[in-house]
Amino acid sequence: MAAPDAPKWEVQLDTWKDLGVEEAEFLEQLWRSKELRGSLRCRGQVYVFDIEKMTQTNTISNKVRTIRRIGPSSEEATNDVPEIARCKSQSMEVALVVEVWLAGEWKRLAKEESNEIVRHQEKGETAFEFSSRGTSYRIDLRHMTQTNVKSNRTRTIRIVDRFAAPEAMGFDAFRLAFRERSTDGKALTLEDMRNSWPDEGDPTLLDLTVKSVLKEMGLRGNSGLVDMTEWDHFWALERDGPSHVSAQEVNEQLALALKKDPQVLGRMQMHFEAAAAEFGREGAEEPVLSSQGLLRACERLVASPQNVLEKQWAAELIRKHQADGEVLEEDETLNYYDFLNVMLGRKRFKVHLWMYDISDGFAERWSWLLLGQSFKGIWHTGVVVEWPDK
Repeated sequence: MAAPDAPKWEVQLDTWKDLGVEEAEFLEQLWRSKELRGSLRCRGQVYVFDIEKMTQTNTISNKVRTIRRIGPSSEEATNDVPEIARCKSQSMEVALVVEVWLAGEWKRLAKEESNEIVRHQEKGETAFEFSSRGTSYRIDLRHMTQTNVKSNRTRTIRIVDRFAAPEAMGFDAFRLAFRERSTDGKALTLEDMRNSWPDEGDPTLLDLTVKSVLKEMGLRGNSGLVDMTEWDHFWALERDGPSHVSAQEVNEQLALALKKDPQVLGRMQMHFEAAAAEFGREGAEEPVLSSQGLLRACERLVASPQNVLEKQWAAELIRKHQADGEVLEEDETLNYYDFLNVMLGRKRFKVHLWMYDISDGFAERWSWLLLGQSFKGIWHTGVVVEWPDK
Protein backbone atom coordinates (compact mmCIF):
# COMPACT_ATOMS: atom_id res chain seq x y z
CA MET A 1 0.00 0.00 0.00
CA ALA A 2 1.28 3.46 -0.88
CA ALA A 3 2.39 5.78 1.90
CA PRO A 4 -0.15 8.45 2.94
CA ASP A 5 2.03 11.23 1.52
CA ALA A 6 2.84 9.41 -1.75
CA PRO A 7 2.01 11.32 -4.95
CA LYS A 8 -1.08 10.29 -6.84
CA TRP A 9 -2.26 10.70 -10.42
CA GLU A 10 -5.74 11.70 -11.55
CA VAL A 11 -7.55 11.92 -14.88
CA GLN A 12 -10.29 14.41 -15.67
CA LEU A 13 -13.55 12.72 -16.57
CA ASP A 14 -16.74 14.42 -15.37
CA THR A 15 -14.69 15.11 -12.26
CA TRP A 16 -11.12 14.26 -11.31
CA LYS A 17 -10.77 10.50 -10.80
CA ASP A 18 -7.84 8.49 -9.47
CA LEU A 19 -5.97 6.56 -12.14
CA GLY A 20 -5.41 2.86 -11.57
CA VAL A 21 -2.34 1.57 -9.78
CA GLU A 22 -0.70 0.39 -13.00
CA GLU A 23 -1.15 3.73 -14.77
CA ALA A 24 -0.09 5.71 -11.69
CA GLU A 25 3.11 3.70 -11.26
CA PHE A 26 3.92 4.06 -14.95
CA LEU A 27 3.31 7.82 -14.86
CA GLU A 28 5.41 8.28 -11.75
CA GLN A 29 8.22 6.40 -13.47
CA LEU A 30 7.90 8.72 -16.46
CA TRP A 31 7.79 11.75 -14.17
CA ARG A 32 11.02 10.80 -12.44
CA SER A 33 12.82 9.71 -15.60
CA LYS A 34 14.05 11.76 -18.52
CA GLU A 35 11.15 10.74 -20.75
CA LEU A 36 8.38 13.16 -21.68
CA ARG A 37 6.16 10.58 -23.39
CA GLY A 38 5.39 6.92 -22.96
CA SER A 39 2.86 4.30 -24.02
CA LEU A 40 1.17 1.70 -21.85
CA ARG A 41 -1.16 -1.20 -22.63
CA CYS A 42 -3.70 -1.50 -19.83
CA ARG A 43 -7.14 -3.15 -19.55
CA GLY A 44 -7.17 -4.01 -23.24
CA GLN A 45 -6.42 -0.42 -24.31
CA VAL A 46 -3.23 1.36 -25.35
CA TYR A 47 -2.64 4.80 -23.84
CA VAL A 48 -0.05 7.42 -24.71
CA PHE A 49 0.88 9.70 -21.81
CA ASP A 50 2.45 13.10 -22.44
CA ILE A 51 4.11 14.49 -19.31
CA GLU A 52 4.83 17.84 -20.93
CA LYS A 53 1.21 18.44 -21.98
CA MET A 54 -0.18 16.37 -19.07
CA THR A 55 -2.51 14.39 -21.32
CA GLN A 56 -3.64 10.79 -21.75
CA THR A 57 -4.58 9.64 -25.27
CA ASN A 58 -6.42 6.43 -26.06
CA THR A 59 -4.78 5.27 -29.30
CA ILE A 60 -7.87 3.33 -30.38
CA SER A 61 -10.56 5.97 -29.82
CA ASN A 62 -8.13 8.96 -30.05
CA LYS A 63 -9.84 10.38 -26.96
CA VAL A 64 -7.58 12.85 -25.15
CA ARG A 65 -8.02 13.56 -21.44
CA THR A 66 -6.17 15.83 -19.04
CA ILE A 67 -4.17 14.28 -16.22
CA ARG A 68 -2.59 15.79 -13.13
CA ARG A 69 -0.21 14.84 -10.36
CA ILE A 70 -0.86 15.67 -6.73
CA GLY A 71 2.49 16.00 -5.01
CA PRO A 72 3.62 14.18 -1.87
CA SER A 73 3.80 17.18 0.41
CA SER A 74 0.80 19.13 -0.78
CA GLU A 75 -2.74 18.45 -1.90
CA GLU A 76 -2.31 21.03 -4.63
CA ALA A 77 -2.26 19.58 -8.11
CA THR A 78 0.61 20.43 -10.40
CA ASN A 79 1.05 20.24 -14.13
CA ASP A 80 4.66 21.43 -13.99
CA VAL A 81 7.16 19.20 -15.74
CA PRO A 82 10.07 18.22 -13.47
CA GLU A 83 13.40 19.67 -14.54
CA ILE A 84 14.89 16.22 -15.07
CA ALA A 85 12.19 15.41 -17.63
CA ARG A 86 13.16 18.30 -19.89
CA CYS A 87 16.22 16.41 -21.15
CA LYS A 88 14.91 13.94 -23.70
CA SER A 89 16.61 10.53 -23.74
CA GLN A 90 15.89 6.91 -24.57
CA SER A 91 16.19 5.61 -21.01
CA MET A 92 12.82 3.82 -21.05
CA GLU A 93 12.25 0.93 -23.44
CA VAL A 94 9.20 1.22 -25.68
CA ALA A 95 6.62 -1.26 -24.38
CA LEU A 96 4.85 -1.67 -27.72
CA VAL A 97 6.14 -3.51 -30.77
CA VAL A 98 4.86 -3.87 -34.32
CA GLU A 99 4.23 -7.19 -36.03
CA VAL A 100 3.54 -7.89 -39.70
CA TRP A 101 1.50 -10.77 -41.14
CA LEU A 102 3.94 -12.83 -43.17
CA ALA A 103 3.72 -16.43 -44.41
CA GLY A 104 0.67 -17.28 -42.34
CA GLU A 105 1.74 -15.84 -38.99
CA TRP A 106 2.73 -12.64 -37.20
CA LYS A 107 6.42 -11.75 -37.48
CA ARG A 108 7.93 -9.05 -35.28
CA LEU A 109 9.57 -6.13 -37.07
CA ALA A 110 13.11 -5.09 -36.23
CA LYS A 111 13.39 -3.03 -33.05
CA GLU A 112 14.28 0.17 -34.93
CA GLU A 113 11.29 -0.22 -37.27
CA SER A 114 8.88 -0.91 -34.40
CA ASN A 115 10.15 2.05 -32.41
CA GLU A 116 9.82 4.33 -35.43
CA ILE A 117 6.18 3.35 -36.02
CA VAL A 118 5.27 3.59 -32.33
CA ARG A 119 6.85 7.06 -32.09
CA HIS A 120 4.72 8.28 -34.99
CA GLN A 121 1.65 6.73 -33.37
CA GLU A 122 2.38 8.50 -30.08
CA LYS A 123 2.50 11.80 -31.96
CA GLY A 124 -0.98 11.11 -33.31
CA GLU A 125 0.20 10.55 -36.89
CA THR A 126 -1.76 7.97 -38.86
CA ALA A 127 -0.02 8.10 -42.26
CA PHE A 128 3.72 8.48 -42.80
CA GLU A 129 6.77 7.00 -44.54
CA PHE A 130 10.10 5.80 -43.21
CA SER A 131 13.11 3.92 -44.55
CA SER A 132 14.77 0.83 -43.13
CA ARG A 133 17.59 -1.30 -44.52
CA GLY A 134 17.46 0.54 -47.83
CA THR A 135 13.70 0.10 -48.31
CA SER A 136 11.02 2.77 -47.98
CA TYR A 137 7.69 1.89 -46.38
CA ARG A 138 4.37 3.70 -46.27
CA ILE A 139 2.50 3.15 -42.98
CA ASP A 140 -1.26 3.63 -42.62
CA LEU A 141 -2.38 3.28 -39.00
CA ARG A 142 -6.03 3.83 -39.89
CA HIS A 143 -6.04 0.65 -41.96
CA MET A 144 -3.07 -0.91 -40.10
CA THR A 145 -1.06 -1.58 -43.25
CA GLN A 146 2.58 -1.41 -44.33
CA THR A 147 3.26 -0.82 -48.03
CA ASN A 148 6.61 -1.28 -49.74
CA VAL A 149 6.91 1.94 -51.75
CA LYS A 150 8.96 0.33 -54.52
CA SER A 151 7.02 -2.93 -55.01
CA ASN A 152 3.66 -1.53 -53.82
CA ARG A 153 3.19 -4.74 -51.79
CA THR A 154 0.84 -4.14 -48.86
CA ARG A 155 0.81 -6.21 -45.67
CA THR A 156 -1.27 -6.02 -42.50
CA ILE A 157 0.41 -4.94 -39.26
CA ARG A 158 -0.61 -4.90 -35.62
CA ILE A 159 0.76 -3.22 -32.49
CA VAL A 160 1.14 -5.42 -29.43
CA ASP A 161 2.61 -5.31 -25.95
CA ARG A 162 6.23 -6.46 -25.96
CA PHE A 163 5.91 -8.01 -22.52
CA ALA A 164 2.45 -9.57 -22.76
CA ALA A 165 2.34 -13.34 -22.39
CA PRO A 166 0.38 -15.20 -25.09
CA GLU A 167 -3.19 -16.09 -24.13
CA ALA A 168 -3.45 -19.67 -22.95
CA MET A 169 -5.99 -20.43 -25.69
CA GLY A 170 -5.03 -17.73 -28.20
CA PHE A 171 -3.64 -18.06 -31.71
CA ASP A 172 -0.07 -17.36 -30.60
CA ALA A 173 -0.30 -20.24 -28.14
CA PHE A 174 -1.68 -22.49 -30.89
CA ARG A 175 1.24 -21.56 -33.15
CA LEU A 176 3.73 -22.31 -30.41
CA ALA A 177 2.14 -25.73 -29.87
CA PHE A 178 2.33 -26.40 -33.61
CA ARG A 179 6.06 -25.63 -33.75
CA GLU A 180 6.69 -27.89 -30.76
CA ARG A 181 5.07 -30.81 -32.60
CA SER A 182 6.07 -30.27 -36.21
CA THR A 183 9.37 -31.79 -37.32
CA ASP A 184 10.04 -29.23 -40.06
CA GLY A 185 7.99 -26.34 -38.65
CA LYS A 186 5.89 -26.19 -41.82
CA ALA A 187 3.47 -29.10 -41.58
CA LEU A 188 2.26 -31.73 -39.15
CA THR A 189 2.54 -35.30 -40.35
CA LEU A 190 0.87 -38.44 -39.11
CA GLU A 191 4.11 -39.37 -37.38
CA ASP A 192 4.38 -35.95 -35.71
CA MET A 193 0.89 -36.34 -34.30
CA ARG A 194 1.55 -39.89 -33.09
CA ASN A 195 4.69 -38.80 -31.27
CA SER A 196 2.93 -35.93 -29.49
CA TRP A 197 -0.31 -37.74 -28.67
CA PRO A 198 -0.80 -39.14 -25.14
CA ASP A 199 -0.02 -42.85 -25.14
CA GLU A 200 -3.13 -44.74 -24.03
CA GLY A 201 -1.50 -48.15 -24.45
CA ASP A 202 -3.55 -49.24 -27.48
CA PRO A 203 -1.57 -48.58 -30.71
CA THR A 204 -4.55 -49.37 -32.94
CA LEU A 205 -6.80 -46.89 -31.14
CA LEU A 206 -4.01 -44.30 -31.18
CA ASP A 207 -3.50 -44.71 -34.92
CA LEU A 208 -7.22 -44.42 -35.70
CA THR A 209 -7.62 -41.37 -33.43
CA VAL A 210 -4.68 -39.51 -34.95
CA LYS A 211 -5.84 -40.23 -38.50
CA SER A 212 -9.36 -39.06 -37.67
CA VAL A 213 -8.16 -35.79 -36.11
CA LEU A 214 -5.75 -35.07 -38.98
CA LYS A 215 -8.52 -35.66 -41.50
CA GLU A 216 -10.79 -33.24 -39.65
CA MET A 217 -8.05 -30.61 -39.45
CA GLY A 218 -7.08 -30.84 -43.11
CA LEU A 219 -9.44 -28.48 -44.90
CA ARG A 220 -7.23 -28.44 -48.00
CA GLY A 221 -7.45 -32.18 -48.48
CA ASN A 222 -3.69 -32.78 -48.24
CA SER A 223 -3.76 -36.38 -47.06
CA GLY A 224 -1.80 -36.84 -43.85
CA LEU A 225 -0.50 -33.25 -43.75
CA VAL A 226 -1.79 -30.23 -41.82
CA ASP A 227 -0.27 -26.75 -41.99
CA MET A 228 -0.19 -24.15 -39.23
CA THR A 229 -3.30 -22.23 -40.31
CA GLU A 230 -5.36 -25.44 -40.40
CA TRP A 231 -4.04 -26.39 -36.96
CA ASP A 232 -4.86 -22.93 -35.53
CA HIS A 233 -8.31 -22.99 -37.10
CA PHE A 234 -9.14 -26.42 -35.66
CA TRP A 235 -8.25 -25.45 -32.09
CA ALA A 236 -9.93 -22.04 -32.36
CA LEU A 237 -13.18 -23.77 -33.34
CA GLU A 238 -12.71 -26.27 -30.51
CA ARG A 239 -12.47 -23.25 -28.22
CA ASP A 240 -15.28 -21.13 -29.69
CA GLY A 241 -17.65 -23.41 -31.61
CA PRO A 242 -20.90 -24.39 -29.86
CA SER A 243 -20.80 -27.95 -31.20
CA HIS A 244 -18.94 -30.35 -33.46
CA VAL A 245 -21.71 -30.17 -36.07
CA SER A 246 -21.68 -26.37 -36.17
CA ALA A 247 -17.91 -26.41 -36.74
CA GLN A 248 -18.36 -28.88 -39.60
CA GLU A 249 -20.88 -26.58 -41.28
CA VAL A 250 -18.41 -23.69 -41.22
CA ASN A 251 -15.63 -25.94 -42.48
CA GLU A 252 -17.70 -27.06 -45.46
CA GLN A 253 -18.00 -23.47 -46.66
CA LEU A 254 -14.36 -22.71 -45.90
CA ALA A 255 -13.24 -25.76 -47.88
CA LEU A 256 -15.07 -24.38 -50.92
CA ALA A 257 -13.47 -20.96 -50.39
CA LEU A 258 -10.01 -22.53 -50.11
CA LYS A 259 -10.41 -24.08 -53.55
CA LYS A 260 -10.82 -20.55 -54.94
CA ASP A 261 -8.11 -18.99 -52.78
CA PRO A 262 -5.72 -21.29 -50.83
CA GLN A 263 -4.56 -18.41 -48.59
CA VAL A 264 -7.96 -17.15 -47.47
CA LEU A 265 -8.01 -19.12 -44.19
CA GLY A 266 -4.75 -17.61 -42.97
CA ARG A 267 -5.88 -14.12 -43.89
CA MET A 268 -9.20 -14.58 -42.07
CA GLN A 269 -7.26 -15.45 -38.93
CA MET A 270 -5.11 -12.37 -39.51
CA HIS A 271 -8.14 -10.09 -39.92
CA PHE A 272 -9.78 -11.45 -36.78
CA GLU A 273 -6.65 -11.19 -34.64
CA ALA A 274 -5.82 -7.68 -35.80
CA ALA A 275 -9.39 -6.43 -35.30
CA ALA A 276 -9.83 -8.18 -31.93
CA ALA A 277 -6.60 -6.61 -30.66
CA GLU A 278 -7.79 -3.17 -31.69
CA PHE A 279 -11.56 -3.32 -31.20
CA GLY A 280 -11.92 -6.21 -28.76
CA ARG A 281 -13.83 -6.26 -25.51
CA GLU A 282 -11.85 -5.07 -22.52
CA GLY A 283 -11.11 -7.81 -19.99
CA ALA A 284 -12.22 -10.70 -22.21
CA GLU A 285 -10.47 -13.99 -21.43
CA GLU A 286 -10.46 -15.08 -25.07
CA PRO A 287 -10.13 -12.92 -28.21
CA VAL A 288 -13.47 -11.38 -29.17
CA LEU A 289 -14.52 -8.62 -31.53
CA SER A 290 -17.22 -5.99 -31.01
CA SER A 291 -19.91 -5.50 -33.65
CA GLN A 292 -18.60 -2.01 -34.37
CA GLY A 293 -15.10 -3.45 -34.61
CA LEU A 294 -16.35 -5.93 -37.20
CA LEU A 295 -17.75 -3.11 -39.33
CA ARG A 296 -14.52 -1.14 -38.99
CA ALA A 297 -12.53 -4.20 -40.05
CA CYS A 298 -14.81 -4.66 -43.07
CA GLU A 299 -14.42 -1.01 -44.04
CA ARG A 300 -10.65 -1.46 -43.95
CA LEU A 301 -10.90 -4.55 -46.12
CA VAL A 302 -13.04 -2.79 -48.70
CA ALA A 303 -10.65 0.18 -48.76
CA SER A 304 -7.57 -2.02 -49.19
CA PRO A 305 -5.95 -2.21 -52.64
CA GLN A 306 -5.81 -6.02 -52.59
CA ASN A 307 -8.58 -7.74 -54.53
CA VAL A 308 -8.99 -10.80 -52.31
CA LEU A 309 -11.94 -13.10 -51.73
CA GLU A 310 -12.81 -11.80 -48.27
CA LYS A 311 -12.98 -8.26 -49.63
CA GLN A 312 -16.15 -9.33 -51.46
CA TRP A 313 -17.55 -10.78 -48.24
CA ALA A 314 -16.80 -7.55 -46.38
CA ALA A 315 -18.47 -5.43 -49.07
CA GLU A 316 -21.59 -7.61 -48.92
CA LEU A 317 -21.73 -7.36 -45.13
CA ILE A 318 -21.50 -3.56 -45.27
CA ARG A 319 -24.18 -3.48 -47.96
CA LYS A 320 -26.54 -5.52 -45.78
CA HIS A 321 -25.79 -3.34 -42.79
CA GLN A 322 -26.58 -0.17 -44.73
CA ALA A 323 -29.73 -1.65 -46.28
CA ASP A 324 -31.19 -3.52 -43.32
CA GLY A 325 -29.80 -1.65 -40.35
CA GLU A 326 -27.89 -3.51 -37.68
CA VAL A 327 -26.21 -6.70 -38.86
CA LEU A 328 -25.56 -7.44 -35.20
CA GLU A 329 -26.84 -6.03 -31.96
CA GLU A 330 -24.84 -3.00 -30.89
CA ASP A 331 -23.43 -4.54 -27.71
CA GLU A 332 -22.82 -7.97 -29.24
CA THR A 333 -19.37 -9.53 -29.39
CA LEU A 334 -18.05 -12.14 -31.79
CA ASN A 335 -15.54 -14.88 -31.19
CA TYR A 336 -13.60 -16.50 -34.02
CA TYR A 337 -16.44 -18.91 -34.83
CA ASP A 338 -18.99 -16.07 -34.94
CA PHE A 339 -16.66 -13.94 -37.07
CA LEU A 340 -16.30 -16.67 -39.71
CA ASN A 341 -20.05 -17.26 -39.83
CA VAL A 342 -20.85 -13.59 -40.32
CA MET A 343 -18.14 -13.07 -42.93
CA LEU A 344 -19.23 -16.17 -44.84
CA GLY A 345 -22.75 -14.74 -44.99
CA ARG A 346 -24.37 -17.39 -42.81
CA LYS A 347 -27.56 -16.22 -41.17
CA ARG A 348 -27.96 -16.38 -37.43
CA PHE A 349 -31.27 -16.56 -35.61
CA LYS A 350 -32.13 -16.55 -31.94
CA VAL A 351 -33.29 -19.94 -30.72
CA HIS A 352 -35.19 -20.51 -27.46
CA LEU A 353 -35.85 -23.77 -25.66
CA TRP A 354 -39.22 -23.58 -23.93
CA MET A 355 -40.36 -25.89 -21.15
CA TYR A 356 -44.03 -25.87 -20.21
CA ASP A 357 -46.63 -27.88 -18.29
CA ILE A 358 -49.01 -29.62 -20.70
CA SER A 359 -51.46 -30.28 -17.84
CA ASP A 360 -51.90 -26.53 -17.43
CA GLY A 361 -51.59 -26.78 -13.64
CA PHE A 362 -53.84 -29.81 -13.12
CA ALA A 363 -50.90 -32.10 -12.27
CA GLU A 364 -49.86 -29.94 -9.33
CA ARG A 365 -53.43 -29.79 -7.98
CA TRP A 366 -54.60 -33.38 -8.53
CA SER A 367 -51.53 -35.65 -8.79
CA TRP A 368 -51.42 -36.46 -5.05
CA LEU A 369 -55.09 -37.41 -4.94
CA LEU A 370 -54.99 -39.55 -8.09
CA LEU A 371 -51.48 -41.02 -7.97
CA GLY A 372 -50.35 -40.69 -4.38
CA GLN A 373 -47.41 -38.54 -5.48
CA SER A 374 -47.10 -34.83 -5.99
CA PHE A 375 -45.96 -33.48 -9.36
CA LYS A 376 -45.31 -29.86 -10.16
CA GLY A 377 -46.27 -30.46 -13.75
CA ILE A 378 -46.11 -32.75 -16.76
CA TRP A 379 -43.32 -31.12 -18.62
CA HIS A 380 -42.86 -30.82 -22.35
CA THR A 381 -40.29 -28.89 -24.35
CA GLY A 382 -40.34 -26.99 -27.61
CA VAL A 383 -37.84 -25.10 -29.73
CA VAL A 384 -38.77 -21.60 -30.91
CA VAL A 385 -36.77 -19.86 -33.64
CA GLU A 386 -37.07 -16.10 -34.13
CA TRP A 387 -37.34 -15.85 -37.91
CA PRO A 388 -36.79 -12.39 -39.41
CA ASP A 389 -39.81 -10.35 -40.47
CA LYS A 390 -38.47 -10.01 -43.99
